[in-house]
Amino acid sequence: MSDAPHTTVPLLFENMMKAYLPPVDPDGFDTVYSTEMIRRIHDTFSKAIRLSGKGEKDDLIKEKIISQAWYKVHKNETLCPGYLLNISETKADGTDSKKYRIDGALIPETDEELIDEGRPNYMPGDLGIEFKRGGTVNDAWNDHPKKDVEADAYKRTGVRGQLMSYGERFFFFQHRTGLFMLLVNGDEFRVVRWDRSGCIVTEALNYVDTTEHTKKLLQFFYAFSKASPAQRGVDPTATRLSKDSCSWQWMQLVAAVHLQDIDHADGTIVPVVPPNFIIKPTQTAPRSPLFAINVLADDPAATTGFGDLSSSNATSAIIPMFKYVRDFFRESITGTWLPYRLKVCGHDYLVGEPIFGPHGLVGRGTRGYVALEWDTQRLVFLKDAWRPFYDGVAQEGKTLAKLDRAEVSSVPTLICHEDVGGPGAQETEASQYSSTGEKKRDVFGNRPIAPIPGSRPKASGSGASTTSRTRQSSGSGGAPQAQTSSGSNGKRSANPGKASQGSGGRSGKRPRPEDKVPVVPKDGFGLRHLTHYRIIVAEVCLPSTDITSGEQLVQIVWNCMSGHQDAVVKCGILHRDVSSGNILIRPELVCTDPETGNSENVVLWWGVLSDWELAKALPIEGKAVIKARQPHRTGTWYYMSVYSLTYPGHPVCIADELESFFHVLLYLAVRFLWTNFSNAGAFVDSYFDAFELDNDDRAICGLLKEKIIQSGSLMWNKRRIHFLAEPPRKDHTLQQQDASDSDSEQLSPLDGVLVKLLAYFKARYAVLDYERQAFEGQPRPLPSLESMIEAATPSSSSAVAAARTKQLRRTQYKAKGLARPSMTDANPASSAPGELTVLEKPSQAVYDMAAKLASHDAILDMLAREIDARIWPTADFAGDRLEGYVPRQLQSTAKRARVQRQSAMQSIPEGQEVPSRAHTAS
Repeated sequence: MSDAPHTTVPLLFENMMKAYLPPVDPDGFDTVYSTEMIRRIHDTFSKAIRLSGKGEKDDLIKEKIISQAWYKVHKNETLCPGYLLNISETKADGTDSKKYRIDGALIPETDEELIDEGRPNYMPGDLGIEFKRGGTVNDAWNDHPKKDVEADAYKRTGVRGQLMSYGERFFFFQHRTGLFMLLVNGDEFRVVRWDRSGCIVTEALNYVDTTEHTKKLLQFFYAFSKASPAQRGVDPTATRLSKDSCSWQWMQLVAAVHLQDIDHADGTIVPVVPPNFIIKPTQTAPRSPLFAINVLADDPAATTGFGDLSSSNATSAIIPMFKYVRDFFRESITGTWLPYRLKVCGHDYLVGEPIFGPHGLVGRGTRGYVALEWDTQRLVFLKDAWRPFYDGVAQEGKTLAKLDRAEVSSVPTLICHEDVGGPGAQETEASQYSSTGEKKRDVFGNRPIAPIPGSRPKASGSGASTTSRTRQSSGSGGAPQAQTSSGSNGKRSANPGKASQGSGGRSGKRPRPEDKVPVVPKDGFGLRHLTHYRIIVAEVCLPSTDITSGEQLVQIVWNCMSGHQDAVVKCGILHRDVSSGNILIRPELVCTDPETGNSENVVLWWGVLSDWELAKALPIEGKAVIKARQPHRTGTWYYMSVYSLTYPGHPVCIADELESFFHVLLYLAVRFLWTNFSNAGAFVDSYFDAFELDNDDRAICGLLKEKIIQSGSLMWNKRRIHFLAEPPRKDHTLQQQDASDSDSEQLSPLDGVLVKLLAYFKARYAVLDYERQAFEGQPRPLPSLESMIEAATPSSSSAVAAARTKQLRRTQYKAKGLARPSMTDANPASSAPGELTVLEKPSQAVYDMAAKLASHDAILDMLAREIDARIWPTADFAGDRLEGYVPRQLQSTAKRARVQRQSAMQSIPEGQEVPSRAHTAS
């Protein structure tokens, strides 16, 4: 959750029920839960709470006592009609690479055959449950009237991080718009509703004090059981496919190895192109002939009305393709992963496991799929994301359509796109309660709240509170009640310094000092409004991390930079998120010499610049710059320019984008090519992952990245970084060798390419720094001691006296042998610490070089010359040198019990000023 602060909004339990679940029918409820059953459930819960509070027990043992009581209720009574409770405290989900273990989940009885007992079961799970032993320390949220609803204590933040991580897993394995979750903390529970913008959370409610308290919990379960799939957060445009459906069976055949598929390796010669092989991706394709002969059903979910799928007529119509595309598809539907049909623009797309997904719950949540387009039977790429919903911000598909019409090179080919379900059909709910949203959140008040009939009043510090520990809103007009100055929530315990005896173990709080400035809660401050979006493109590409040589890397970056230039020149569009993840590889089948008849077909790799969702029109020269519609910086932290990181309010320009291409080139080179240093992870941590904080606590560019770009020299740890044409000798590392030793190693042409690129950026920052200083006005340096004495006038006698006193003190220090180096300098004035360095105006040559970054021409021409004129090595590929790399921030949190931080080398969302951390999975 540390990656998404202030994304929680408080909502009273009753209002949560009214807003998101169907009303509780009293007669129906009484039929399911008799008075005697409620009493038995209450007794089971109460006994467990008392038992967990006795003696010295490990936290996990206390949690297990509580969870087993819930499981006992599920087995012997009715906890939630139509649902099974699966407890999964000790085993991870077998399909989950992250191995997160949520304590329990409700799973529909109709999915009983899918349950892997004792494991999380994120695929069929419909409601997550996390158990804690009780106490404020295990509560992720505050109900205090003058504090943020998001607790900031270390362990409480960890609990929130756990819940967020578990929620992310449900969203990853399923197609959801929202997710309900219960935090059961000892004798209290909170209802949480997650979506991609954040979460809505209720006050903490006691469920064991009386049978009426228990009834409150059961009313939630009853309402949840009566809710429609859409109300429970299930995406209605996604249909799970059964194993006896036409599409599921056909997907297995399409995924099987096809003898006519083509090897995709760069440079592969293809003697004969197989029939129906798609040489050039297109927006449209003909309908498969398999429908005309009734082999396939029009409805992919149909279980009847289709032909013999294994017949020769059927299998011979399977379209040949590059092997890697079919491999991707096969890997996505094997194992226990459940396939789905997704609707996009009225067409059916069949998908399995995403080939990549997000590394956090809050945000765009982008997932990529190799999808089978049912009508045409071709494999295409489907991206499912939650895009920022701002007036005037174009959908990615509209941008791609414009680029395709202008025949911009090296960009994906758009097939179709839409906001899922139509405009406004699927939007984030939590963001509706933000300061600019349409819905009004509850302000938990500090006035006494009427207890549930039959409950006993308790002190506000008690762990076993009454109905809630909340700050309630006015019942009439909905406006918040004025807070009382005492900050109390009823009577305090007799001894506020002593821990209360309730199971929660909360302590009384000392009253706030009267002169302390009250804290302004930031509840929901970080919420962004998002809408669900899908886009289909014709190309299924390889990641840039599949490069196998430096020449290949430079060529692919050159392709993407050329496409970027086309987009600027032909359409006036800037990409604004150039990154290694957005630079892809598209193998193409090229005929070398078709006119002579002596041609051969060769596979060539081509760079594709993808993900244009943050693209924006380039400001027109001479027109005022329009304020950004998305007010915070966007992009991927690793690859943003030094200027963009340091001055996030400045609009991105061509020079920033060209610098981003350099950072991509450097990252991939350090990761996959031979260098004269061995610790690639340490360099990535210092150059790409690091950041500093400015005076306003905003994250800005890290020191090493800034130093290398501004100095124009690849110096690290006082040594020059070199890229080698072959593996280095074992006795040569950056830490051991002298600077001259690099002469004995054969350097790759990439080494010179990086040096030439850095010269341009060095010139740019020299000009920027000088002009910024000139614009702000040259600050006057503090005068030296000697100049003050020499320039003294009668009106400055006090300054003279102070200066002479300081000079006398210097003399005394020298006499006692305590003189510091600064006192003995031959020219003290030249090194006075108070004096500021005045930047010299750069030469005209520097200005001219910096000006070349206003367009792509100089960089593209230089790269083209280097690619064509140099003999590039064939042994410079080193493999993945970041394998096993753990970013520095993650190392300190790795030992936190059952908690893993959200970590991603991902785009910085609007509203987030701290960078997301990196991952190295390709």
